[in-house]
Amino acid sequence: MKYFLYGAAPMSVEKLKQAIEVIGPVMMGGYGQTEAPGTISCLTPDGALRERQARLRRAPGVGRASQPRWFASKIMNDANEILPRRRDRRDLSVRGDLVMKGYYKAPEKTAEAIIDGWLHTGDVGHLDAEGCLHITTARRT
Repeated sequence: MKYFLYGAAPMSVEKLKQAIEVIGPVMMGGYGQTEAPGTISCLTPDGALRERQARLRRAPGVGRASQPRWFASKIMNDANEILPRRRDRRDLSVRGDLVMKGYYKAPEKTAEAIIDGWLHTGDVGHLDAEGCLHITTARRT
């Protein structure tokens, strides 16, 4: 087996350790949504996960951003200003070729979700110092 994919939520550190022991270093996590098909971020077995296996004390998040031409991921504040990498937990926003252009026959909903070309996912998270994305709250209301 080369890859064992999981998604929908980050895996806990203990479960990830168990999976690596039982299945091997093939665990691959991802984060995405319908409005941005594909994977917004990906935690590959030979990338961030291997680097952290030796020091796995905290959840590795949902990986690094996918190909820049497909998605650009940023953390923004309520004024739609891009924040630098740090542990501030704010709105995760994405843009790119694979991000939707709008909701079908719903211009009001589109205007709420897409601001200055950035799709505001509704999820809250942060980028750590290594550039890994962490989702802290899904679909903020």
